[in-house]
Amino acid sequence: MIANTISVAAVRLFVIKYWFQLCLGGLAVFIFLRKDLSFSVSFRAPIDAPTNALPPNSKANTGLPPPKLAAKTGDVDKNILQAEATSEKASIFSWGDSKSETKPNSHQTANDGLSKAAKQAFVQRFLSIAQAESSKFKIPTSIILAQGILQTQAGENPLAETGNNFFKIRANSTWHGKTYRAKTGIYRAYPSAWASFRDHSEYITSGKFKNLVFSGTKNYTAWAAGLQANGFCKESDYANKLISIIESENLANYDN
Repeated sequence: MIANTISVAAVRLFVIKYWFQLCLGGLAVFIFLRKDLSFSVSFRAPIDAPTNALPPNSKANTGLPPPKLAAKTGDVDKNILQAEATSEKASIFSWGDSKSETKPNSHQTANDGLSKAAKQAFVQRFLSIAQAESSKFKIPTSIILAQGILQTQAGENPLAETGNNFFKIRANSTWHGKTYRAKTGIYRAYPSAWASFRDHSEYITSGKFKNLVFSGTKNYTAWAAGLQANGFCKESDYANKLISIIESENLANYDN
């Protein structure tokens, strides 16, 4: 009994004397155990994340393809197949609003605000498509090219670059394809440049424009006057602008 009392007293005295060292030792043991536990948990975790994992906001997860740029000359066959495959399945879709309908050009001309280089590049890019459409629909090649140049600033308008609409044709109640929303209205959007040219050909050879076909494929002046008279564009000098582009760029040389 006396021995037990001495032992308890000795322990108490030891604790009182070395309490600070004991606390430090306990803290060290606690930290060591926590570190060891963390290492064990981390060791069991996968080393590498899946290679196909993508952030939630990644463009790859949006489900929408980026807008396609207009096709270049030589892509006609591919675009025909693409347009035929998607034309019947197209749904209403807005590409978004453009900040500006006209791109500024540092080398503008006085008559139509377009540089000669831009107009020549447009002709070189789409001449083969325009000639093919002319052969099929009896529209002057010069009219097709001049309208494309005038309507969308030689293809530099966002409507053409993003919506592949090279003739600024609006989307009315009969249009069931994709659309491009701009500040001036809602326009048709196409899967390719070729689809835009084909829709334009069908548009100006039917309905209120169908009588223009009898003007012939060389009479660009009659076509220009007819397009204006039938309301293709509300500008009072629309025909003169088309004729000016045709004659300044010698586009009549390409007419059949």
